[in-house]
Amino acid sequence: MNSESNGKKGFEMEEHLRHYFNKSGYYVIRGVPFNFGQSDTTDIDLWIYARSSSLHRNISVVDIKNKKVPKAMERLLWVYGLRKAVNADSAIIATTDKRQLVKDFGQKLGVQVLDGNFLNKLKNTQGRPNGRISEEQFFDLFTDAELAKLDGDWKSRLNYAKSFFSSGISYNTCNALIEEAQFFAKKILETTSRLDLATRSFYLICSYISICIDYLLKDVAFLDHKPRTEELMNGFMYGSSGKGGTKKIIENALSLVEQYSDSDSLSVAKIRSKVEKDLDKLGTNILAEYFSKPESYRSLVDVAKELELAAYQEQVIGFSDLNLNVKSQIFVFLDFWGIKRTTFINKLSR
Repeated sequence: MNSESNGKKGFEMEEHLRHYFNKSGYYVIRGVPFNFGQSDTTDIDLWIYARSSSLHRNISVVDIKNKKVPKAMERLLWVYGLRKAVNADSAIIATTDKRQLVKDFGQKLGVQVLDGNFLNKLKNTQGRPNGRISEEQFFDLFTDAELAKLDGDWKSRLNYAKSFFSSGISYNTCNALIEEAQFFAKKILETTSRLDLATRSFYLICSYISICIDYLLKDVAFLDHKPRTEELMNGFMYGSSGKGGTKKIIENALSLVEQYSDSDSLSVAKIRSKVEKDLDKLGTNILAEYFSKPESYRSLVDVAKELELAAYQEQVIGFSDLNLNVKSQIFVFLDFWGIKRTTFINKLSR
């Protein structure tokens, strides 16, 4: 069997398993790039996420080898190391190997094994969801789109957005994804020939943001509304370093300006004042107020799943076909970016 056939079988099994975990209640991302420094190290076949309670989340990485010679023992060690590298809570290996030895070794490492018997049953009983395109079909749409390639390389931007999930979810992650979503929101307003691709991309990035915010909320879910809102606002405004860390960076930068330039103390004070005013204008209170409400954060995973599904439908889903919680979340982002709701909705309704 040639490598192309092996690759196709692997992709098909990844789709089968994505569907399986989706049906089991997980949020799933396929093909998450894992980079260390400037090196493209590997891909995570499946990154799966579960909200087990208001205070607990579970992130798992899945390694899939649908090959005649799967080398399961080696893959167990590999996925065990991958779990440690990306700080996931658990690891799963899906392999065609049916030996009890593999399960025993997996149990010793704390890695769940989905063996050949399970995969055969899955392949024979489960088809692809109706109306959904595969990961390969999704990204082929962008490969064929010259405009998307020339205008900011949309395919690379989407892979870049995926890669955040292998480096750990933080406010920096969330804020970067919000910027990516804004990019595609603007493309929806600007483009006509590639409106479908801009819409798919926007839905997918907004789905990622929902998962990020849900994960971040586990640390503040026990707080009262006001302190929870303040925590979120500081995170959206200042990133992972927080207000204190950001102010320290600003003060260090201003100190260098004062020391190595002709600026006097008055000029530096004006710069400091302008930076503070610019931060206040960010409007992060809009996001914090919305996502701190129980009715908003309780639905985040469901919103993420619907947006992800909308991105991968054969026919692009219009705004009017989304449910109320999804629409409300999109409205909040539009308000934050200063985009008129009616203008955006009209564009998606064409």
